[in-house]
Amino acid sequence: MTAARASWEPRALPAGGRPERWPWLQGLRRARDLDLEPWLQAVEAGSLRPAPDLLAALAERLDGPPPTPPCWP
Repeated sequence: MTAARASWEPRALPAGGRPERWPWLQGLRRARDLDLEPWLQAVEAGSLRPAPDLLAALAERLDGPPPTPPCWP
């Protein structure tokens, strides 16, 4: 992972069809320090197309943390 990728900025996402896009998205999906706000703002502003591969990489975080199982007394 390079230092340039560590910030995970939406403008750094390789364009669709480029060979480096899929590995980049996989790294994005695994990133522990990912701030979703810039990604959501970019999609909302129309500067980033909500492509299926991008949404798949962000889906787990968009849905929030997994629910905790109930504790039965």
